[in-house]
Amino acid sequence: MIDYLRTAVISAMLFFGQFILSPAHAAESAPIIVRSAIGNAKADIWVGQRAVLQVDVLARDGWAQIKTARDFEVPGAYVVRLESQGTRLNETISGHDYGGQRYEMSLFAQQGGTITVPPIPIDVEVRRWGSEAKTESLKMETPAAAFEVKIPPGAENLKGIISTTELKAQQQWTPPSQEFKVGDAVKRIIELSAPDISGMAFAPSEFPTISGLGIYPGESDVADSYSRGSLTGKRTETVTYVFEKEGSFELPQIVVPWWDISQKKLKEVVLPALAVKITAVPGSDPETFAEKTLEDGRQRKTDGLLPVVFLLLLLAGSAWRFRHAMRTRWQTWRRERRQSEKAYFTRLREACRNNDSKTAYNRMVAWLNKTASDPGAATLKNFLEAVGSEKLSKEVDELERRLYKKTAGRDAQTPWQGEALYRELAYWRNKGKRTKETTLPGETTLAPLNPQ
Repeated sequence: MIDYLRTAVISAMLFFGQFILSPAHAAESAPIIVRSAIGNAKADIWVGQRAVLQVDVLARDGWAQIKTARDFEVPGAYVVRLESQGTRLNETISGHDYGGQRYEMSLFAQQGGTITVPPIPIDVEVRRWGSEAKTESLKMETPAAAFEVKIPPGAENLKGIISTTELKAQQQWTPPSQEFKVGDAVKRIIELSAPDISGMAFAPSEFPTISGLGIYPGESDVADSYSRGSLTGKRTETVTYVFEKEGSFELPQIVVPWWDISQKKLKEVVLPALAVKITAVPGSDPETFAEKTLEDGRQRKTDGLLPVVFLLLLLAGSAWRFRHAMRTRWQTWRRERRQSEKAYFTRLREACRNNDSKTAYNRMVAWLNKTASDPGAATLKNFLEAVGSEKLSKEVDELERRLYKKTAGRDAQTPWQGEALYRELAYWRNKGKRTKETTLPGETTLAPLNPQ
């Protein structure tokens, strides 16, 4: 009798265990299904290559969509949110009709090994069909996902390498010359683009210090374009070289290493250096200036100079007459330029790069006031709540902690580093500057990309 009862209990446990322990069956019988997977995990994924995280939401006898997805981080990888709508899904699972959407996010691994994507908190909106038609909102989480990443051979010590099928790099010098005078400047414009790479995944170019030159990197611009599921990323950087003394200089070449995933080969693109010759400003030498003055005196004696002198006098008279209006316009233009949103953000960038915590905080608040249509709403709290970025909130908390709280131990000896804060602020600012997305009825993006 005891053996019979034992056998019956074990059989019952095995029977019901199929439903309790089987994730597949549990998912198939659930009214809401949330799935996550790495779309290209079957092939090799290399450091710097785009890994596509697919998130599906499905509702039985209805339709589901993600209203918002909380900001999240993936240790060892850079996350880029998708800038487009989800793809509609219609499936039949265990005899039931399911409807929903698939969303994609891009992950760019920065290290080899196993990369784990943690569960992502999401807000799901569900619409039911039939006689019990209704709409409800649910707070859910995506399942965790993981994938393996390989380090390209020979790239073990390379930082910021990207892996793609093709890398395009070009540069432009403005003005296109190799001879300059002291005080002149030349701008270098660098453009990098690649398929299946986000513009945010390109590592910033480095511009080493050169004695006798002033080097002023500009604000980088990144742009991603999507076409039928294909991603193309582009990064544009500028740097201005100001020549402070005469001599011969070489503006160094830029080497961009990358891994060709189709040929499985480490390659590099070289943007060539520019050799320049800098001469003194004419007239800066006293003897040269005296000779030029005598020559000008002889030239003024020629008959052909009289009309030119007359025209100059006429222009000088006009300038004198309208000097007040011209001065007012000039001052207005300079004031408006100094008060522009771009000028405020440029000053904030300088403070962050100088690791000046107090100035950076003040300039960040001033920039927020400049961007808001309602100055009363331009507070750090409102901005962080609207953005919803945990990483940005973490950087702001660190800045405030350094400024207003006592620090001890290693924190007290380590200076504040502002580059991470600037990168996060630049990311959200670029979101607001680019296209304002329009959504179809009943559809939304993954997350609010810029503060209201």
